[in-house]
Amino acid sequence: VPGTTMSYEDARGYIPTEHFRFSVYDTTANAGDTLWIVARPAADSIRRNVGYGRLLIAVDRGRDLILRIEFAGEDLKPLKSYRMLDAVRFGRAWLPARTRLDHFQNRMSSEIAYRYWPLPSRPEAGLFDPADGRGPFLPRMRDALRREKIPLE
Repeated sequence: VPGTTMSYEDARGYIPTEHFRFSVYDTTANAGDTLWIVARPAADSIRRNVGYGRLLIAVDRGRDLILRIEFAGEDLKPLKSYRMLDAVRFGRAWLPARTRLDHFQNRMSSEIAYRYWPLPSRPEAGLFDPADGRGPFLPRMRDALRREKIPLE
């Protein structure tokens, strides 16, 4: 998922909001500008598909930015944890600059550092269409970045 370290498995068609039931906890009195959201699968079939019994999401209200996502399994034991370590202001938006994803069961961690460049023009919508007839997404994205003279390294 662009802008997060959520993996493809987290987003392959069953993360739509209608698949989850949300509860919001206003903790501004205790935690400053952080809003806590609990997301639970809306049906047992969704829970079995995603493998998550609950997501606990921390949102920075002031920067409109996800700070943390705690993933719990069907048994509600911790599976993995996404944390935003640093953020950067890009235009009018705050975006992740560095994130970390810890997988507890396989004891693996990954960190991603993000770099952002202003685009001289808006990318064509078809670039992000998985059914686009011009071939796989990554080569199309690489070609688009080269056309905009954005470094690929």
